[in-house]
Amino acid sequence: MLRSCLLSGLSAAFLDGERIFVDHTECDSRSSATEKSTMTDPVPLVLAFDHPVVCAGLTAMLADTPYRVAAEVSSGTAVVETCQATSAQVLLIDVCLPARDTFRVLQDLADVASPTRVILLAPTADPIWVARAVAWSAHDFLLRSLTREELLESLASARDGVSSGPDNRLARLRNVMRDRPKPGKQVPLTKREIQTARLLGLGLSNREIARVMEVRIETVKEHVQNLLRKLDAADRTQVAVIANQNGWVPSST
Repeated sequence: MLRSCLLSGLSAAFLDGERIFVDHTECDSRSSATEKSTMTDPVPLVLAFDHPVVCAGLTAMLADTPYRVAAEVSSGTAVVETCQATSAQVLLIDVCLPARDTFRVLQDLADVASPTRVILLAPTADPIWVARAVAWSAHDFLLRSLTREELLESLASARDGVSSGPDNRLARLRNVMRDRPKPGKQVPLTKREIQTARLLGLGLSNREIARVMEVRIETVKEHVQNLLRKLDAADRTQVAVIANQNGWVPSST
């Protein structure tokens, strides 16, 4: 449950024992908000970072923009319920959150069919992070060294529900992940099996692979078993190594 105590428009809320901050400055006017055009309403955001200075910096970057920080959370355990409680349109989240893995949070959002669009911030464009972001339908993947213009551009596309562009990291890797390479002469694999090996090489789970390939998990398991047999591999980790050795896995994004 989300419990809060209103103090001059700002509440200190506790969700499952974790303290979060929620902006309630517009709560009193919600009853009359339906009479106004929603186009003039600020876009509510949730910030999920365990470093207060990061939240402060992002909040400063968003000053005098159409976006409002509705809440801040410092670990992954409170993200989903906070997004629901604040009706957040966009979630800005650190790729490395304590208490609950960031990609488990993305999975939780997918499980409840959350309409909140997710933008990840990371120190580097690690291909495994980017691949998992693709698998869980994140809107964008940005580096922490981003400029204000890059942040606002990404937020605008998330707000409008449009792609953040064909040249961004997610789009580039998404195209590679969905590609079905032609089988080589020395390795008798099907295109789908090579695609599965590539996704294993990117560190994806069976469920994540199924989402990327748009197939059932049982189909992925069958591909994995075929790979183990055809490549004489002991486990999926060895398949991932072979995929990297054969150049099926992109080295950068």
